[in-house]
Amino acid sequence: MTLELREGTLFVEGTAPCDWVDNLASRVSSLHGISRVRSDGVKQTGADQQLAWNQYLAKLGETPGILVLENGRWEDAFYIAGMRDPMAPDPVAMLPDVGLNPDTVRSKWEPYQALRPELVIARARRSLAPPASVTLTLKDDVLVAEGEAAHVWVSEAIRSARGIAGISRFDTGRLQDTDMIAYNGVAALLEEEVFYYLANRRDLWPGQENKFRAFIENVSRFSSISRRLGGGYRIEVRGHTRASDNEEADIAASLTIADRFYSRLRSQHLDMELLVKRGMGGNVADGAKRADVQRREAQVSFRVVPVD
Repeated sequence: MTLELREGTLFVEGTAPCDWVDNLASRVSSLHGISRVRSDGVKQTGADQQLAWNQYLAKLGETPGILVLENGRWEDAFYIAGMRDPMAPDPVAMLPDVGLNPDTVRSKWEPYQALRPELVIARARRSLAPPASVTLTLKDDVLVAEGEAAHVWVSEAIRSARGIAGISRFDTGRLQDTDMIAYNGVAALLEEEVFYYLANRRDLWPGQENKFRAFIENVSRFSSISRRLGGGYRIEVRGHTRASDNEEADIAASLTIADRFYSRLRSQHLDMELLVKRGMGGNVADGAKRADVQRREAQVSFRVVPVD
């Protein structure tokens, strides 16, 4: 490099890095006797790298979730520092896209959580890992789930969504819990059934064998669904019979009917913890009110109830 001062103008010639040339004016601005700098005679080196660096900075500035706080050049390397959302692209991986060697750039990125909608929804999808049958969208700051999923995922997603930055509420109004749907379906089938006992209150009326087999299958289904829902449900085996005009006697007699049917279920290798017995006295089961008088002598009905 050669420096020559002519009437207050500093003429600079030779070869120098482009960043040195860029900073030349500011370096000599405080020197007395120099009013202007002419560096057009300098052959600049590294111009292509500086151009690539400027492109890199512009690209980072357009990328959601990346905040550049400091950048520059130190000796033969570029340096940059800032903040990066985990859902944003890796700034180091972006260097080759603009023709920069990662070995020539010193980077330091601190994690933070940006509130840009595209990053919030990406964070929600990664955190909740929805099945293919569920769609997640963000409306303002409300996370909306649509589709259908198993109860385990729905319950866990409701808990996990509370900790996702940028979400004020998790809307599951349009999300169908497939296990709850199955539960409601099988519960309705169980509660529709009524079994009739002969007048001796010991044996079932003939012709109910197929209905009994279907009932056992539905109890087994209910057992599986209840486990997926975390338990907390029981099937009441309700006995109905009128033994006398005494309410206590009717309760005792109807409980005996319930106990007989309960014992019959025990032989089917069911989960008996799901079943409880209850005497309903002389009340006729809802499903038996249209039956003939003889069949209304003694019946067993069922009710699915939650357990506190």
